[in-house]
Amino acid sequence: LLIVLGPLGTILGDGIASAIAFLDSYASWLVPFVVGTFSPLLVMTGMHHALTPIFVTAFATTGQESLILIAQVCANLAQGGATLAVALKSKDKNIKQLASAAWISAVMGITEPALYGVTLKLKKPAILASIGAGIAGLFAGIMHVTLYVPQNSIMAVLGLSGAMGISNDSC
Repeated sequence: LLIVLGPLGTILGDGIASAIAFLDSYASWLVPFVVGTFSPLLVMTGMHHALTPIFVTAFATTGQESLILIAQVCANLAQGGATLAVALKSKDKNIKQLASAAWISAVMGITEPALYGVTLKLKKPAILASIGAGIAGLFAGIMHVTLYVPQNSIMAVLGLSGAMGISNDSC
């Protein structure tokens, strides 16, 4: 099984990275929208790890990043928000308890408990989180929001301040 899935994962990861590089060449503002929107699918398949070389290279060469990690911040916060909404609105004690814990890990950058334990089970929160992440990613892409530290959680707020201070105007 691994002899088939291993190469298939490599080919798929290379394809995703190539598509993002192509999109970055022609409409870089669209990358955070696409990655943010489809982040739950990337996480479910483990393909979000295929994006790591892109942001590591950006940090190594420029000291900043405005594509992948920004999209992941949007996706993680959207997943956390959807899970918090479930925690506040659910009448089911077990779901409420799970969601009450899972939203915290989501906003801290670990979305698997929220994704697998809460939002995918209920479907609507998963769809709304993807839409919210896409909208936030589109805004971030258009405004060219840039991170100056490699971080994909709420703690990224601390890394949005670069040489220009909190104006974050890297254009």
